[in-house]
Amino acid sequence: MSELIVYEHPLNERIRTFLRLEHLFSETAYFLPQPEEWGSRAAIGGLIKINSIFTRADIKTEILKELERHLGNLGRI
Repeated sequence: MSELIVYEHPLNERIRTFLRLEHLFSETAYFLPQPEEWGSRAAIGGLIKINSIFTRADIKTEILKELERHLGNLGRI
């Protein structure tokens, strides 16, 4: 039984970017093991899009801050 997760349209660009990255990682993971050339093409396209997001300095800083926050929370558990 899978749970359905519903997202409202976030007004914050940071959250939209994180949701976009989540979608691109899922899409890439789906197409990566497929042996057809169209699956490979879609996986590479997803990786290129992920790379273009990570090359933005402002996004890189936001992601690092968020990861540090999560690591701090996990360290307390």
